[in-house]
Amino acid sequence: MNTNHYLLREAMIVVLKSPGTSTEMKIGAPTLFMVSEGSGTMTINDSVTELSFGCLLFAHAGARVFMTSTESADLRLAE
Repeated sequence: MNTNHYLLREAMIVVLKSPGTSTEMKIGAPTLFMVSEGSGTMTINDSVTELSFGCLLFAHAGARVFMTSTESADLRLAE
């Protein structure tokens, strides 16, 4: 059986104050985003996804990511 092992090198929380706050970043390493609060949208290399509690998204290294909050509560993501 072939298994892959991964090492978590960095973790952080991204908080976008509502409504309509946005941020843009270029991803330096493969990254998982998990929405822990609020709602919004995330664009990864021109592909738009609606965000809500529990969403889990993956971005490849080199991807351009744009996030916007859309609700009255802050959008909070673990990255």
